[in-house]
Amino acid sequence: NAYDRTKDQERYQLQTSNWMEQYSKEYLEAAKDIGLHHRIAPSYSDYDEAWIAGASRIGVLGRLVDFNHALKSVKINGQTLILAGQRPLWAEIDGILPDTLSALETLIANKQTIDDLAPEVWQQQTGDVEEGKTYMQGLANRAGIKLDSAAPFIKYTPSNCPKPFVPNRTYPNTTNGTLTETIMANDLLNSYTAHKTTIIDTEHADDKRPDTATTARDAAIHLIDRIKNGDFGDKKEFVIYFQSNQPFVERQTIVTQRAVNVALEKSNLSGITIKVDGVGFANPGAPISMIHSELGALIYEKYIETGEKSTRNVDDLLFSTRSHDQVTEAVPEL
Repeated sequence: NAYDRTKDQERYQLQTSNWMEQYSKEYLEAAKDIGLHHRIAPSYSDYDEAWIAGASRIGVLGRLVDFNHALKSVKINGQTLILAGQRPLWAEIDGILPDTLSALETLIANKQTIDDLAPEVWQQQTGDVEEGKTYMQGLANRAGIKLDSAAPFIKYTPSNCPKPFVPNRTYPNTTNGTLTETIMANDLLNSYTAHKTTIIDTEHADDKRPDTATTARDAAIHLIDRIKNGDFGDKKEFVIYFQSNQPFVERQTIVTQRAVNVALEKSNLSGITIKVDGVGFANPGAPISMIHSELGALIYEKYIETGEKSTRNVDDLLFSTRSHDQVTEAVPEL
């Protein structure tokens, strides 16, 4: 599954292979050893800013729970950002099972850690479509966006699907705008936290939805602009609290740090350093198919960090760009 994920396929849609069930215990032990399974704690007690990685509704809510609890022991001296963007919402991924939603809301109300949540409650393979519809209807009302009264939701077919939508997903059928991850993130902030937070609204450009790299780029530019404006005086060193969750922490931290470095280089600022400290809660309920896919993505990012050039065109390797008509070597039997 690290290599057969297809374009527009979400992680919850990955299929479980027989070996994942047969060797699940051994695989999870190995995942712990290489840092894809356990909680990653903050390295510092004081940070200049906090960046919360965007995600589906349950992902953002889970990260808000964890961040709110972290504020008991770490200090954020500057702004807190949610790195969101103009990804259209859809019911299958942004709906939340009622028991899971209720449990997360209880954690927020009691300022508990997400570690107190049972794995089977936290991990859901697919969202609750009907709950997702109900949420998006309420969100549309709160955001001043109208849904088609005759057909409030739409599921496109491959032959009639406009960009940036994807066939066979249940989208709100809006008449005066689009319900996006940014609008959802703002709604979650208003509902569940009093901590002042700014949202990074990354555009959906060139048929590519916002991702870790593009949202981190925009967050870095936001910080660099404030440095240029003199908001931090003569301060030269900055540390960012970067909130994610497992198994994504290391890979997203690498990608975010790279985006920051590129933005800094382009800014022509001298003597400035920005360090991204990746933090995230354990996800004991994550399926091996998800962890294995993330492992493949992490290996690729680590390879980029070596500075070596691949002997193959990277577009032939990435799930989002490679041709699935090409013949590849069969996966060996274990």
